Amino acid sequence: MFAHFIACAWYTIGRFGIENGEKITWMSSIVKDDLPDSTYSFYITSLYWAVVTMITLGYGDIVPKN
Repeated sequence: MFAHFIACAWYTIGRFGIENGEKITWMSSIVKDDLPDSTYSFYITSLYWAVVTMITLGYGDIVPKN
């Protein structure tokens, strides 16, 4: 259920950016000229991002040092 709420928040942030005319958002990489944008596909992408963010150990940008 927590992943759903995070996904909804991520979806809202992306939709807000597109509606305000921002040229580069995470949603703009999904929207193609020949395919209409789909709320379902945006939600699934948001849910995937939320789940992967919650269950992984990190994104690889922090590495251990001596």
